[in-house]
Amino acid sequence: KTGEIKKKRGFGVIDVRGNWHVRYTNPEVKVKERVISQNNEEGSSYSLVIKKEHNTVCCVVEGFIDGIRIDELLPRADILMLNGVENARKIKSVIQRYETVYIAVDNDEPGQKVAKELIQYAKEPVLVRFKSKDIDEAVKRGEEITYEKITQSQQNE
Repeated sequence: KTGEIKKKRGFGVIDVRGNWHVRYTNPEVKVKERVISQNNEEGSSYSLVIKKEHNTVCCVVEGFIDGIRIDELLPRADILMLNGVENARKIKSVIQRYETVYIAVDNDEPGQKVAKELIQYAKEPVLVRFKSKDIDEAVKRGEEITYEKITQSQQNE
């Protein structure tokens, strides 16, 4: 009804444009994730969680649920959440500031395409490997997670 306020529990993260990416935890809510625009710019952008100033390590993930999970595995790394693979090109200058960039994107075709792109941008890329569709699912299942440092020759392939 118009004017009716419904309670929706969730959590979110703000992107660099000021948009909120909210994930609802209430099982009765049909839409699980929503972007709430705080400005007049079209589209969303990435979010960056900075753990300490002048950090040399960053981890790139697709969404903020993955960001929460990767924080358990790499607690000292800054976390860069793409909020969608379409934002990968927007982060080139950001990840070039870091010495080491862990890449923990989804195991689907768009995620793997983005991983190849991010490897080219990073000084010292490290692929986070797991069998599940994403890092969140891998941690929940207790899967083995490995870290593959990409050499300069692999970067140029």
